[in-house]
Formats: sequence, structure tokens, C-alpha cells
Amino acid sequence: MLLQISGGITAARGFRAGGYGAYALVTCGLPAVCSGVYGRNRIVSAPEKWSSFLTEQYDTAQAVFLSGSIAGTAVGEEGYALAVQMAETVAAAVGVPSEKVLLAATGEAGVLFSMEESGEAAKNLAQELSGEESGSYAAMQALSAHGEGAEIAVEFDVGDKKVRLGGICRCGKPLILLTTDLAISKEMLDRALRADAEETFFMAMPDGARAGDCVLCLASGVAGNKRITDEDGAYSAFCAALRHVTAFLAKRAASGKRLLEVTVQNAADKQVAAVLARAGAASVPLRMAAGANTADWTSLLYAFGETDAPFDPDLIDVSLRSTAGSVQLVRSGRALFPAGIETVFDTGAVTFVADIKNGNASATAWSDFIE
Repeated sequence: MLLQISGGITAARGFRAGGYGAYALVTCGLPAVCSGVYGRNRIVSAPEKWSSFLTEQYDTAQAVFLSGSIAGTAVGEEGYALAVQMAETVAAAVGVPSEKVLLAATGEAGVLFSMEESGEAAKNLAQELSGEESGSYAAMQALSAHGEGAEIAVEFDVGDKKVRLGGICRCGKPLILLTTDLAISKEMLDRALRADAEETFFMAMPDGARAGDCVLCLASGVAGNKRITDEDGAYSAFCAALRHVTAFLAKRAASGKRLLEVTVQNAADKQVAAVLARAGAASVPLRMAAGANTADWTSLLYAFGETDAPFDPDLIDVSLRSTAGSVQLVRSGRALFPAGIETVFDTGAVTFVADIKNGNASATAWSDFIE
């Protein structure tokens, strides 16, 4: 059974967190199995380069230092040298080797670290970390611009053990941090996170991948379950919990105040569905129209048509849905011009559903309204 609980990243046992200014620090009392998935932009931030090296070469980490809305995504040799220096500074403050410190940042690419400011933040945070819910909230606030962040935690069963998984993100920026007390091998954590990211993290980038985009996950193993080393029932339970948490965070990482969702149904295969959904969610005209409470289905189809994904425009159905109602906009390629579209927009999130009628695969992508 999956139960949503409070606590964010400190709900998982073994973790402490805190925020100071635009910086956040999360630590684990023992080496935690680590994994990371990173954005697919060739412009790689220094923190991302450092963390990707560690999550590829090492099995465990004990700390994550996050830079919020200011300097921290420097690129190039100088930026990487500063990232190494920052990891060493955090390591000294926490009392672990530098190769146990992951880094992440949401600042502008090319902006160098302020070592004096970030170093002071790391030292202060190391003394103020909390394993309570307040620690997770402080970290989320530091990571987020103007307090626009999100956190979530769940508890689920693995055998006879209760396992917890939590996460935080910055709204409008695909940077997600996950913690769990699950006992799991490095190989299986990597497998779960990478598979999940294809349907959540990589579907939440309406403006394309940018330097610093990443999902980092630490697993302390203190829940006491039998260590997961294969794709068994315990692994499936974890993947289900992971999907619940990451889908929640991905939606918020993609959007600001209002969420635009594009779901493609009955496509030829999963890849086709994903390509079309991402194209629709990235459409600026569609997002601008949504900001004006207008269902611009033509821009959705134009976005589909700019891809190489196969579909027949004479077969497609398009509907607009929200918690306020549902209307069909297109039936077999023909516009219907229904009444009541405005009422569907009377909510914080709307979904365009496109039925391709060419298979049984589906995918969903997320973006924000442009207002």
C-alpha cells in the first residue's frame, strides 16, 4: 500500500537537511547508494559534471550541496575547478571525503561560484541541519526562486518493512532531489531511476534541456528490507512509489503557477507517443493560447506535424480536460467548435488529450502556461 506522508526529503530515515539563503545541504549519516540522471544538453554545468562523474564511478555518497537561484552552474575548466573546490569545502564542513559530496545548481550557465558566499553557507548549514520536516522545507525554499518549490513523501511496503521515499524540486526548473531509506543495489537504483526519468524527468522540459538539469537520488538502506538486487516484487513496489513521487515533482518542475499537460494515446509505439507529447507541450503558441484561456488545438496539431513521428491527421481526436470539465475539440481531424471551453480553464491545470488511433502506446508531457 502506498501512503502519502509529510516530511519531504527528511521523511526517509537517515537524512538531515537545511537551507541558508540560496543554498541547501542534505546529508546522510552513513554512505548511501547514489544515482543520477542528467539533462541531454551538450552545455554541461560544473556541478552536473562533478556529480555525473561521482554517480558513474562510485556506489555511494553522503551529502548533496545545492545552489539555488544564483551563481553555481559555471562551465569550462575554471568552473569545474571551482566545483571541485566547493565539494572539498562541503566535505570538510560535513566531515566526509569530497568524493562523497554531490553538487547541483539552478543558476545561469557560465556564472562562476562565489566561493566566499557558498563556502560560508556550507559551513553554517553543516551546523544547522535537521532531520525533521522543517529541514526538508528549508532546503526546498533555498532551492526555489521566490519560494516556488514542491516537496512530497510517501511510505510503502517492501516485504514486512515500511519504506519511505521523499523528494523536493524547484518549480519551473527540472532539478529534483530524492531520498529513500530503501536497501537497494547501485545497479538496481540506476536502472529504476533511468527508466522512470524517460517518462517523468525528460517529459518535463518544455524549453529543452539546460545546463544543471538533473535528478539525484540517495538510498540510505536503513529501512531494513532485504536488499533489492533483482527485478522482483520489491523492485516493482519501489518503482511504483518512485513513479508517484517523480510524476508529482516533474509536473511542478515543468510549470509555474498553471500546468499544461499533453497526453498522446493510441500511438504506434512508446517513442512516437513521447515525441508527439513533448512537441505539443513545448509549443509556444499552444502555451500562449492556454494563458489566454483559449484551446488552440491547431497549434497542437502543427507541433505534431513538425515531428517525424507517424500519425494520420485525418484520424486524430483531441479533447480538453480538467477537474472543471471536459470538451472534445476535434473528431477524426475535423474541428467541432464546442461551447464551454472557458469553464475547463477554471482550474490550475488542463490536459490536451490526443488520440492518434494507430496503436496502443501512450505518453504524457508537461509544461506551463505563458501568460
